[in-house]
Amino acid sequence: MYDRILLATDGSDHTRRAAEYVRTLADRFGAEVHVLAVADVDSVSFAFDTGGVEQEVAGRLTRQCEGWAAATGEFVDAAETAVHSGTPREAVLDYAAEHDVDLLAMGTHGRTGIRRYVIGSVTEHVLRRAAAPVLTARADEPANGGDITRVLVPTDGSEAADAAVDHALAVADACGAALRVLSVVDTRALAAQPDLAPPDAVVESLEEQSEHAVNEVTERCTAAGLSPETTIARGPPSRAICADAAEHDTDLVVMGTRGRSGLDRVLLGSVTERTVRHAPVPVMAVRAGE
Repeated sequence: MYDRILLATDGSDHTRRAAEYVRTLADRFGAEVHVLAVADVDSVSFAFDTGGVEQEVAGRLTRQCEGWAAATGEFVDAAETAVHSGTPREAVLDYAAEHDVDLLAMGTHGRTGIRRYVIGSVTEHVLRRAAAPVLTARADEPANGGDITRVLVPTDGSEAADAAVDHALAVADACGAALRVLSVVDTRALAAQPDLAPPDAVVESLEEQSEHAVNEVTERCTAAGLSPETTIARGPPSRAICADAAEHDTDLVVMGTRGRSGLDRVLLGSVTERTVRHAPVPVMAVRAGE
């Protein structure tokens, strides 16, 4: 499933948390690990207009990135470490495509509001556009050394959700982890007003759809020799996923994403991106077709 894993590093504790999972997955799948640090020299050029100062700061930034790459590479026993110059989000995507990466991993600050659009934009840009699955982690998540003993896979029966199932099965099998399948009935989205409940018939129909989605995943798990726990929850999907992960001591959430961008993404929102920001554990996002 994973022959080559790319870990993007910025030297932060968030990266260290992601690196723990990379080390685990690389060991279980026999994967080759690449570590990439990106020196954002464009930001230096923007901040300084004096050639000497600009070159000095750019050089210092490059040396700092070399240190990050070396330290992170040693931690995960990387086959290759690299430092590239440019816009971080584009450099990560370009490297992943050029080296035919099967899994991307990176830390995320998980911020919301204005600061998220400045600091979190790299991770979310990669999430939306990467061809390979993207694993994200935050330093404030409970530390477990990267052990994966319990995997949660949310499903709504869609193509995007279905794409994640194979990855969840592979990770659970390789790590000897328990698997839990969750489907969420978002009844609040159907109400004409926040304080009004949708008709019972509509709710029953949605619950039947959720049960069908869970049963389909369960059949695939059974065929793979795994016996998952299953559950159906109600409420905002990302909140329900995060709550279930916390309540059942989940180590990793594996879920699908449609990879939307532009107006479509803003209007519809992204359950996956909200889950990445708030989940108490690392999240692996898999695009449809992967």
